Amino acid sequence: MVVRGVYTKAEEAMLAEWRERTDKLVGWLGEIPSEEVPYPVFHRVASKDLILHMAYAADYWNPLWRDESYARNTRWGGIIAPPFFQQCISHGGPHSIKQLKVPPEVGVLEYGEGVLMRMREDWEFLKPIYVNDSFKVWVGRPEIEDVTMPEKSANRKFRITYEMSYINQRNEVTGIFRTSRTHTILPPGTETKKKEVKFAKEYVYTREDIEAIDNVFDAEEIRGARIRWWEDVNVGDELKPVVMGPVTAWDQVVEMQGFGVAVLPMIEVRRQTPGRVVIDPVTNIPHKTMGFHLSERISQVLGAYSSNIMMNTLQHLMGRLVTNWMGDDGFLRRINLLKLNNHPLGDTIFGRGKVKNKYISANGEYLVDLDVWVETIRGYVSDVATATVSLISKETPLRSMGIQ
Repeated sequence: MVVRGVYTKAEEAMLAEWRERTDKLVGWLGEIPSEEVPYPVFHRVASKDLILHMAYAADYWNPLWRDESYARNTRWGGIIAPPFFQQCISHGGPHSIKQLKVPPEVGVLEYGEGVLMRMREDWEFLKPIYVNDSFKVWVGRPEIEDVTMPEKSANRKFRITYEMSYINQRNEVTGIFRTSRTHTILPPGTETKKKEVKFAKEYVYTREDIEAIDNVFDAEEIRGARIRWWEDVNVGDELKPVVMGPVTAWDQVVEMQGFGVAVLPMIEVRRQTPGRVVIDPVTNIPHKTMGFHLSERISQVLGAYSSNIMMNTLQHLMGRLVTNWMGDDGFLRRINLLKLNNHPLGDTIFGRGKVKNKYISANGEYLVDLDVWVETIRGYVSDVATATVSLISKETPLRSMGIQ
């Protein structure tokens, strides 16, 4: 029986090695290629082209992100980047945190990601990002937390959380990203042979299904320049739904282009990062593991039960839902997102939400908490989140915008 906080000498040695490895991550995230990432995935200047690419992927329909003449007459005085642009500044973060080792005498590290991708992401957005802002990225000390359950049959579990802060040329922290990954350690000698899983069938649409999806899309409402006053918001108000789909490989390519991760031809990928390549046993064709988001075949080779729509697509759907509702004068402050299930390629996803709470913060900011979630065409809730939005008050409009 394993007990939370009580360790064998081998476990103590393993944890010491983990802390030594993760402590090395603390500091400024460099752009020098590393063993894990030997090619650049950083964009330290928010050029207009980068913002436009992200805007096309995240929310093509909102002019605030890409129409200079429109954005000039808003509260922001120009184009600002859509939420989650930090993914373009440095996609993925410190990769070595995902490659911790477990010695055989401690047990076997279980990786369930190929079968089911459960992820937790917490985002804080503190300042808008403007065209030509530049950035440095600080990686905080990762936290290693023992989350072993008290049951006698429980396996040892550790949750590792890391944090990145995005700091602009004015030394302002524009955003903070936190993500957690739980590692389960099975008893020594456990066979980890992958179980055969039934691959999810591609969803088959009728013409009426496509028409219904288009009707939801046509009914979406971008509030834009019409101010959403804090005083007019009521707990229980529902947000107008948004839709994305059927999501195809083309949509995923647009996402990859949006945050600039597709930078090398495949022949060079397999030379520089052989550990991130999977070989199709039938054709012997090498594929980048990220092809999990592009192809059912690659997903099957990886042993997954389905292909998987990218996390960025889910982020952007929720971001679009919230920014459509709040209008140009609102500001998305934070969103805590929990991904519960994979989303097979070809599925359609719907973003929905309602007002959970409204209040004035200690520093006088007029805030609204929203419950938001994603439903799939297959009929289940696949993702849940809590978002906090800053709105303008009728009583003190300038002060609630931070203008003295």
